[in-house]
Amino acid sequence: MPRPGAWTESPFHTKRKGLLLPNSSDGFSGVRSLGLHSFSLAFVIQLLKAIRASQLQIVNIHLASRISPDELCELFGSLAALSGQQQSVRLISLTTSGYISALQSIGDLLTLQHLRRLTLHNTGLVLDDHKLDEMARAWPILQHSSITNDVPPSTTVNGTLKSLNSISQHCPYIESLELRLNAREVPPLANTTTPRRAKGAKPLHLRIDFRSDIRDSAGVASFLLGTYRGISVQLVGGSQMPDLQETSPWNRVAEIIDETLGRTPPQPATPKGPRIMCMSYLMYFPQSLNLFASHDLNDQHYIMHMNPTFLCSALLKYLVCL
Repeated sequence: MPRPGAWTESPFHTKRKGLLLPNSSDGFSGVRSLGLHSFSLAFVIQLLKAIRASQLQIVNIHLASRISPDELCELFGSLAALSGQQQSVRLISLTTSGYISALQSIGDLLTLQHLRRLTLHNTGLVLDDHKLDEMARAWPILQHSSITNDVPPSTTVNGTLKSLNSISQHCPYIESLELRLNAREVPPLANTTTPRRAKGAKPLHLRIDFRSDIRDSAGVASFLLGTYRGISVQLVGGSQMPDLQETSPWNRVAEIIDETLGRTPPQPATPKGPRIMCMSYLMYFPQSLNLFASHDLNDQHYIMHMNPTFLCSALLKYLVCL
């Protein structure tokens, strides 16, 4: 077991001139779950290219830096190549600290036909009906999707309610969806087709960005009920603007749906005892990331993360009891 804060000599180690990774055809062949937290996109891509894992199913990447559309497209290409002909990857989660400009396409990710869960946060992806239709057709067994940005691109053209109809047709397993929509116009239900639902699939839980446009709460609720049987709606985001969130017409959409289905709206949890707020270590130690790696290539999980001793000391130092 490597000492905390140090790199092992195997499977890779650092040198003054850069990072050395195995070039063999079976590098990291036993990896099934990969988690990366890095400031360097170049390092992440280099590591992904070194992996030859036919069993890899889960990829979770956190980039603590801003990223450009060209860099994201290169990363998506590496992820698609990582899945290979086996189409083994089932879950992709990508979070960045921010984006330089809007992302217009997810390119190679559309080739991952067996994808079940996708999370893209702060990538600057611009969603419209065309892109959502492409995604729905590309991922027929998709169950969970979350595409969000803390600060939406200035060129945002959001998908409309029509895109939900496309998803209902091509993704019969979909159970949760989080995105920003433009619901100003409500399509007539007569123009929609009967949704496809896989046997055993749970009713859709729709998480709507609080900035989503809407005019007619009753009309939107009627459309959603007609498109997804048993649907539930939740407004998300806006923690810094609670007044705007509370007065959003989307709250009325959720109420109408719950009333129609005879559900009791969820009650806000009442805090018990002291509340504890944990300040992020990245706020105080932006340059301090102590990484370590397992040296056992037979491990099913290969995860790089912070030195736990360092993390605990940082958290204890900045715990604030309210």
